Amino acid sequence: MRMGTWLIIVAKRRNTKLITAGLLGLLAAEYIAAAAIYAISENSRSIWDGMWWAFMTFTTVGYGDEFPISSVGRIAGMVLVSTAVFVVMPSITALVATKLHGGDYDKFTHEEQEEVKYLLREIHKSTMEAGVREYAER
Repeated sequence: MRMGTWLIIVAKRRNTKLITAGLLGLLAAEYIAAAAIYAISENSRSIWDGMWWAFMTFTTVGYGDEFPISSVGRIAGMVLVSTAVFVVMPSITALVATKLHGGDYDKFTHEEQEEVKYLLREIHKSTMEAGVREYAER
């Protein structure tokens, strides 16, 4: 099961606060880790340079004023962008869509489902009887 599908299922179960907290925690942890990795792997860079780079990379703005030269920094950038594009942004979209959709007001009750099943059986039975009569008349 894909991550986005899993998040939509959990969101439908009304755990949106838990998902939001988890996503924000993931974002914060990854942002800090990427900034630190960038600052350390690029030697003379400060943590502020790392934070600027991580923010610009995560938001996919990428001005180009800060960019990794080392392999470790580039891998951190790839992980950061992949998480932003394939996990966080679709998850935020799913959460917003779930909130905008509202509640389960369009969901059938058990009684309504049973009524629909009964009516479908009646329709099927009457169409079958009409078909048999029509066939017998030929």
